[in-house]
Amino acid sequence: MTTPETSAQNSYESILAAAEEVVRESGAVHLTLDAVAARAGVSKGGLLYHFRNKEALIRAMLTRMPMTVLDHAKDIVPTLPQGPGRDLRSAILATRDVLATGKMQGLSSSLLAAAYDPSLFAPIRDQRYEFIEKYSAQGLPKPFINAILLAIEGLWIMESLSIATDAREREEVIAQLVGMVEAEERRLTPTGGSGGQHE
Repeated sequence: MTTPETSAQNSYESILAAAEEVVRESGAVHLTLDAVAARAGVSKGGLLYHFRNKEALIRAMLTRMPMTVLDHAKDIVPTLPQGPGRDLRSAILATRDVLATGKMQGLSSSLLAAAYDPSLFAPIRDQRYEFIEKYSAQGLPKPFINAILLAIEGLWIMESLSIATDAREREEVIAQLVGMVEAEERRLTPTGGSGGQHE
């Protein structure tokens, strides 16, 4: 049964998807609230219920893909061995899975839409610093975390611009990143490694 909350969430997601389609097909210059509402099949008022202006819509577009990765990472965490890099490993593997779906064009659309106003990237920048603090609190050095995140973000951007490596090369890069985290865990806990046990 569809509840009001479910209907609202579905509308929210359909509006974001429509915004991505508008930018992908017509360019960022044509990203208007009217165009997005028409593509999503909602009224202008319905769109404004979720996004009070164009900037709010673009911010939501920018954070959509990282949140997709994070939500998937939460499902992966329980399947991984314990260790100081457990959450970071789950983020790497979640990135792999999301990239494999081919949905990175949405990120490309949001990047293009936000290019005219760099301040719109502030939420992603803040979120990134939160990740570094979170992972470092679990025992990993901040410079190491930053390097891994830069590699992950590089994969996102390459995929979004459709100039990424192929699936085999992507798997090799992901495996390398996971291996680097595991090696750092062993360095930090030489007697226990990454734990080797699941919760």
